[in-house]
Amino acid sequence: MEAERILESTHPEKEEKSYQLPDGKAADIFRNIIKNHPNKVLFVDFWATSCGPCRRGIEATANLRKIYKNHPEFQFIYITGAKESPRKAYEEYVEKNLKGEASYYVTDTEYNYLRELFHFNGIPHYELVEKDGSISRDNQHSYTIQNYLENRFGIPKEE
Repeated sequence: MEAERILESTHPEKEEKSYQLPDGKAADIFRNIIKNHPNKVLFVDFWATSCGPCRRGIEATANLRKIYKNHPEFQFIYITGAKESPRKAYEEYVEKNLKGEASYYVTDTEYNYLRELFHFNGIPHYELVEKDGSISRDNQHSYTIQNYLENRFGIPKEE
């Protein structure tokens, strides 16, 4: 019986759809970013100016971002670090492609904490954050997010 209990606690039959961030410096850094977008589902894109696939993903979602820009329940967020995106290249890229968007430029140390928190080395890397701040296990990508948004929120009416 004890072995079954341990097995179930380490390998549950039914995995939760989302999980809460652990306490610690990395989670504090991330919470400090997402607190600016309360009560919204967040599509978080970790990217770099030097990453071709990152830039293609951002550029490919330009129209989608316009459609959902003022959505009351959803927000795109972009995070990059100083090492991955030199300040001048970052500012130029944001001016051209992410102007008015939720784009965050963090220190190398903060970015490394976020990489550890979300267990990634390669970019682009995406996370889906639920309204309650939990992290969804439903992995989305720049090429799947449109279907996800339409299924979950519908297509917003043009203003």
